[in-house]
Amino acid sequence: MDSSKTVVEVSQFSSKTLDNLIYATRATKAKVSTSTTKLRIKAFIKFVTFLYDQIHAGFKVPNAVDIRYKDIKDRVKRYLDKLVTTNEVVKDECEQAIPTDIYFRLNEITKPYSPDNPWSQRTRLRNHLIIQIFNETGIRIGALCKLKISNLMTDNSPRVKITRTPNDPSDPRAQPAAQKTKRHSSAISKELMQSLLHYIETDRAKHDASKNHDFVFVADKGVTAGQPISIQGVQYMFEKISESLKFKIHPHLTRHKFQEIFEDAAIKRGLSAKQIEDLRKYACGWSENSKMASVYNEYKIATEAMEVSRQAQNAILGGMEELS
Repeated sequence: MDSSKTVVEVSQFSSKTLDNLIYATRATKAKVSTSTTKLRIKAFIKFVTFLYDQIHAGFKVPNAVDIRYKDIKDRVKRYLDKLVTTNEVVKDECEQAIPTDIYFRLNEITKPYSPDNPWSQRTRLRNHLIIQIFNETGIRIGALCKLKISNLMTDNSPRVKITRTPNDPSDPRAQPAAQKTKRHSSAISKELMQSLLHYIETDRAKHDASKNHDFVFVADKGVTAGQPISIQGVQYMFEKISESLKFKIHPHLTRHKFQEIFEDAAIKRGLSAKQIEDLRKYACGWSENSKMASVYNEYKIATEAMEVSRQAQNAILGGMEELS
């Protein structure tokens, strides 16, 4: 049979399957240089401003429309300000850090009793808790490895204290973990706090060496059993889960995913771009002058810009009704 004449029925594929195929075959590297990106974004801002002025000229602009207009311009300009004018290529910002279906799959198979869990029985609870801390706090791998039992706040507002203790004399690791951001607290769920305390009282307590230090997560085998888990140990854990997901995942990707989810939650509360940025800086331990918010928020900015662009295009094709 001539394969060139073979017809494949698209209807046999679900939308989810098609999305996965598209994502898997899409080039994730840059599309254009940053200088070209800046020119296009500036043109986009001018176009949106032109449409706004043309549609609302001589009319009282509804407050909700005016707020949306100013908010999206502010978000796009913040992204524009962080771009350095070079000829380096930039990645496609409309791609999520971790596709939603893979993210749900990650959380499902890392449950200790999941039949698809790729880890050994003795490490499942520990590894599950590590994933959940990354999910709920967005902290860095260094901060997770530095987390101590004394950093767990178990009152009515469960949280973990993220500290900076360079050259910590209590850290026995050959390569001590380091925390880049300033000291701060990150809220966690009551369920996660209860599970952490359970791990400390059971799996962690099985190792005699764990009695000699205060670090929460410990290695589970070999000469380092009971010693604080190493950054390499956490990275290896992610390599195993990547094989099961058939998607390369690492701790920093979960940090980006946390920022996407954080943004969604803040928008649902009706917060402005400035309020969201201030909250994000506090939640992540960034300084007031930090530009990290725009780095981690590229996906949201890009998708919102795309949505406004689609509305503008629909307005042109449909008699300006979309933006009225």
